Amino acid sequence: MSSYLSRVRDWLKARLALVWPAACFLAGCALSYAVTVRQQWQQGYLGPEGYLAAYYYQGKFDAPAIFEFSIEGVWGLLTYHLPAVVAIAALVALAVLLAATLFSKIPGRFPENAIAVLGALCLAISVGAALLGRYPLGDIRQVIYLGPLVFLAVGVAFQGTAGWLALLTSRSWLAPALVAAVAVAIALAGVGAITQDSPYQTMENSESVFTALKENVRDDDLVYAVWGAVPALRFYQGDGEKPANYYYGTVWCAPTTEPCFREMLDSAGALPNAPDRIFLVHDDKAILEKVARLGEPVSVESVVTDGYFHIVLITNVKESF
Repeated sequence: MSSYLSRVRDWLKARLALVWPAACFLAGCALSYAVTVRQQWQQGYLGPEGYLAAYYYQGKFDAPAIFEFSIEGVWGLLTYHLPAVVAIAALVALAVLLAATLFSKIPGRFPENAIAVLGALCLAISVGAALLGRYPLGDIRQVIYLGPLVFLAVGVAFQGTAGWLALLTSRSWLAPALVAAVAVAIALAGVGAITQDSPYQTMENSESVFTALKENVRDDDLVYAVWGAVPALRFYQGDGEKPANYYYGTVWCAPTTEPCFREMLDSAGALPNAPDRIFLVHDDKAILEKVARLGEPVSVESVVTDGYFHIVLITNVKESF
């Protein structure tokens, strides 16, 4: 009886060793959905009809096209996090370790094998999400969430492959030597990649926008920021410090600006006293021509034009009402 209970206990421990990591992984997925993904799935933002349309599969069911899209997406994901030479070496090492895991040819601890399988599974899920139009895939910042898994899987793949080569050649010193060599190579490749590209370039000119608004806006004016400019304004200004005559746009302004103009004029008309001037903060270089289509007696003037964000001053608004 005692031996039977011992076998049952060992069986339960073995099953819990499998269930617990899977439960943590599913809990992380649920938390990610509740915090971010459900908002990113709103129509017109990160969906296939938004500005990231190129990172979704848009074609019909065609095996070669699907395969090409998947390969390009995974390669973009890896090269977004790693230098190209490191990504190539990591793919080779991960393939070796994954094959060893599936066919049990290379002895190793369960966590290492589990990470290899988990890495391949997450890549498959990411590809499937892009194919189904649920989440983008490629060399874009929206794939940062896979960064920790990519780095962990790559490290385990290099370590596992080095251990297999050491076992194959019966030289125990080979594994740490190969891991050290790979670490040095990754460091050199990373330094080379950083020197060729600056990851901290800032194209937004929020400071000049705030300076212009502070110098020109009166209490009886209206400041309307289109949806694309709102995150930067909220970050630097904060909703708690937003003046009463500032209105943050809530509608998508592409491919047509009509929803933005309608919301802007509705917000002006809803005020107790209709403003005579509206400062329009936007991220569309062609906005000046589009605002001019509002016609007489409205007049339009550029206030800030150098940078990512622009400001257009619309006057004679009260007369148009």
